[in-house]
Amino acid sequence: MSRKNGIGGFLTTEQGQKILHLTYYGIIATWIFSLLFKIMHWVGADAMLIISLGTTAVLVCLAAFQIPEESTLGLRPRQALLLNYFAYLSLSVLILGFLYKIMHWPGCNEMLILGIGCLSIATLTKGFMVRPSGLLATKFIVSSYIFFFGLSITTLSSLFFLMQWPGTNEMIIVGVGTLPYVIIAYGYLKRKNIDLIGHHPVFILGVLIVFGSFLLLRDSRSLRMITTELNYGSIVQEQTLNYVNRGDRMLNAFSQRQKMGLSLSEFDKQKQATMLQINEASIEAMKNIDQIKLLLLEKAGEDLHSTGERFLVVNRYDTKTPLVPTALNFYEIMAKDEYDTPMRELGIRGYDDYDQNGVGIKNLWKPLVAFQNQLLESCATYGQYRLTMPQNVSVSNEEQLMELLLKNKVNQTELYALVDVYSDLAKEEKTYNIYYDGPTHWLVNYFDHTPMLNALAVLSDLQRDIAKARAHAFQLIYQRNN
Repeated sequence: MSRKNGIGGFLTTEQGQKILHLTYYGIIATWIFSLLFKIMHWVGADAMLIISLGTTAVLVCLAAFQIPEESTLGLRPRQALLLNYFAYLSLSVLILGFLYKIMHWPGCNEMLILGIGCLSIATLTKGFMVRPSGLLATKFIVSSYIFFFGLSITTLSSLFFLMQWPGTNEMIIVGVGTLPYVIIAYGYLKRKNIDLIGHHPVFILGVLIVFGSFLLLRDSRSLRMITTELNYGSIVQEQTLNYVNRGDRMLNAFSQRQKMGLSLSEFDKQKQATMLQINEASIEAMKNIDQIKLLLLEKAGEDLHSTGERFLVVNRYDTKTPLVPTALNFYEIMAKDEYDTPMRELGIRGYDDYDQNGVGIKNLWKPLVAFQNQLLESCATYGQYRLTMPQNVSVSNEEQLMELLLKNKVNQTELYALVDVYSDLAKEEKTYNIYYDGPTHWLVNYFDHTPMLNALAVLSDLQRDIAKARAHAFQLIYQRNN
C-alpha cells in the first residue's frame, strides 16, 4: 500500500514496531503477574488487572491501524485494511469484556458477546477470502478453510462456555477436534512463508488473555458444582412437594380426627399448636428464599411475567399453597445465564468482604439461622422440657449441638431425633476454602463467581431442606407420647 502517513504509517516503521513490541511484551508480563496476584488473592490484583487489560485494549486498538503489507494470500489492500480494523477492534472489545467479567462490572456479557462474536466472524471471513496463487493453491485452500473454521468454532465455544449456553460441549468437541490439524497446517504453511495469523505479539497476547481469564473464572465453586441435569429444577420441585405433602398429612391428622367427632386431649392440642407454629415459620422461610430467587432473575433483566413450560418461570408462587416454591425452567435459565449477578446482588465482594446489610446476610443467612433455631426450640420445648437456642448463631457441629442439648432440659430419648431435625438445615457459618487462606462465610463459598443457574439450584435446595426439616419435625411431634 502506498499510504504511509498518520498513526498507521508510524506503526509500520522500524521505530514504531520496536515501541509496539516492547509495550506488548511489557503488558504480557504485567498480565501474567496480575493473574498470579488474582489467583493468590494478593493485594493489588484488581489494580494490576485494570492497568494491564485496559492498556492491552488500547494497544490492540492501535494495532488495528497498522497498515497491512501486500497480502500473499490474495486479499486486496482495502479488504486487508478493513478486515484488520474489524478483527482488532473486536479483540479490543473482547479484552474489555474479560476485564469487566473478572471485575464483576455490569455490561460484561454484552461486551463478550459482541467481541467474541465479531472476532469469530472476522476469523471465518478471512478463511473464505484468502486466495493464494502458485503451486500451493490447491493444498492451501482446504487447509485454510479447516484452519479458520476451527479457530472460529473454538472462539465461539469459549463464549458459549462463559455464558453457560446449551451446545457448549458439542462446539468445544468440534473446535478442539480441529486444533491438531490447525497446528500442523500452521507449521507447514509457515515453512512456505505463508502467515495465516499476522501480528504475532497481538496473537500471543490474545491467547494469554483468553487462557488466563479462563483460569480466573475457573476459580469458583460454581464451575465445580454447577448442575448438568436439564431437568434439575423439576426434580428438586418434586422432592420439595413430597416433603410438603408428608408434613401436611401429619398436620391435617388432628383436624381430620375432629371432623370425625373425635376429641383431642390437651397433649394433642399442644402438639397441634406446636406444629401450626412451625408451619407458619416454614411458610415465611420458604417465601423469603422464593423472593430472593425472583430478585436475582429480575436483576438479570429476565422476563418474570410470562409463565409456562417454555418460559423461565413455569409456575409462580401462590399464597394458596404457601409451601410450594416457584417452579423454574432450569434449561431456559442455563440458556440465559448471568455469571456474576448472584454475587453482586447478594452483597459479596470477595472472600473476606461481604455486605452485612445486604440481601445475602440480612435476607438469606440470618433468617435461615433464625428459622433453624426456632424450629429446634419448638420441637424440644413441651411439658416440662425446655430448650433455648443462641440468637443468630448456627450450631452446625453435631458434637456442639449435642452438648447444647444436654445443657438444657430436653427429653433424653429424643436427643438424636432433635439432632436429625436440626441437621437438615445446618450450615456452618465459616467454612474452609481451598482458594483462600482461612475460613470464609457460607454465602461466599456458595455464591462467589456463581452463575445464575447454580445460585438458583442452591436456593431451591434450601427450600427443599426447609420442607424436609418441617416434615421431620412434624413426625417427631406427631409420634410423641404424653
